[in-house]
Amino acid sequence: MDEEINLIRFFEEGAKILKESKLSFNIFEMLGQSSREMTHSAFIAGLLNPKCNHGIGTKFLDLFLERFNIHNFDSASTEVIVEKDCGIEREENGKHLGGRIDIFVQDKNDNIIVIENKIYANDQDYQLERYWNSTDRKATIFYLTLDGHEPSKNSCGNIPKACYTCISYSEIQQWLADCKASKECNPDISFAITHYMNNLDSLISDFELEKLITQSFQNLRFALAVGKQADTIREKIREHFMDWFAEYIKEMLEQTDAPNVYSEKKEKIFTVEYESLKLDFCLDHNIYVRLYKTVSEDKGIILNNHWHPYSAQGSPYIAWKYLEINGGTINFYEFNHNAYLWLDNESKFREELGEALKELFAEIKV
Repeated sequence: MDEEINLIRFFEEGAKILKESKLSFNIFEMLGQSSREMTHSAFIAGLLNPKCNHGIGTKFLDLFLERFNIHNFDSASTEVIVEKDCGIEREENGKHLGGRIDIFVQDKNDNIIVIENKIYANDQDYQLERYWNSTDRKATIFYLTLDGHEPSKNSCGNIPKACYTCISYSEIQQWLADCKASKECNPDISFAITHYMNNLDSLISDFELEKLITQSFQNLRFALAVGKQADTIREKIREHFMDWFAEYIKEMLEQTDAPNVYSEKKEKIFTVEYESLKLDFCLDHNIYVRLYKTVSEDKGIILNNHWHPYSAQGSPYIAWKYLEINGGTINFYEFNHNAYLWLDNESKFREELGEALKELFAEIKV
C-alpha cells in the first residue's frame, strides 16, 4: 500500500513539473543547441555587450547590473569576451591560475564580472579560485546553473564564499523579461529572447524531472519501470494519434468515412483524395505529406518551390513536405512541443492543425 501511495505521489509531482513548464517552440532546440554551454554563454554575452549589433547599447547590461546589485560599473566603456583566455592552468606561489572564463565583462576602471556557466558539465579543479586569482581577486564572480546550486569544494579551492554568488537560470529569465519589457527592445531582439526563454523553460523542466527521479532509489526504480515500456507506449500513442488524425481529416473534408491507417515498415500512413489529387499523410518521426504524380507538370514545378521533389526512381510521388505548426514539425518520436500540444491541449492543437492543412490544400489545389 505504501509503495502504491509513493508511486501516485511520484507521478503527481512529475505531472506538476510538466504542467508548470512552458514547452514552446524554440529555434535553439531545433538546431540542436539547447544545452550547449558555449551557445548559452554567447547569447547572454551578446545581450550584455553594448557593442553588439543588437543596437540596444548599454540597456541590457544596465538591467543586469541593476537586477544583480552591481554598483559603480561604467557600462559605456564595457568590454565583453566569451571564453576569455587566462593562460594555461597552473599554480604559482600557492595560487591556482589560468583557464578560460565563460563570460568576462570589464569596464575602463578594471571592474570585472565573471560568469561561470554550468548546464550539465562538471566542475573543474580549482575553477572558481583560478578565475578569482587570474583577475587579481577583483572580479565579481557568478556561478550560474539551472537551479542555482553551490559549486563543489574542489572548484572553490581557497576562494572565500563571499567572493562568488550562485545564481540560477530562472534568475536569468527574470533579467531577460526585464530586457523584453524595456522600451529599447525591438521586435527582432524580443523574438530572439522569447525563443531563448522557451529553451530555458524546457531545460529547467527536464532538470527538475531529473532531480525528482534521482531523489530516491524508489523514484529511480519507478522511472526505470516506466522507461522499459517507453517504446511500447510511444508506438501506441503514434497509432492513437494517426487514428485521431484520420478522423479529423474526415471531418475537415466532410467525407463519409475516415481514411484507413496502415503500417509500412516503421511508418503509419493514410491516403486522402482531395479535388482529384491523391496524397499520403505519413508519420515516421515527424508527420510529412507526399503527393502522388497526378498533377500537371506545370503544377509540379510550382510545388517544387514549396515542397521537396521526390527523386527516387520509379516512385509514384512527385513531391513531399513536413507538416508544420507553430513554425516547427510535429514529432511523435522524440515528442517535441507540438506533439505535447496534442497530448495537453487537443482543442488548441486542432486549431493550429486546421490552419496548417488549409495552407497545405491551398498549395496543391489545381
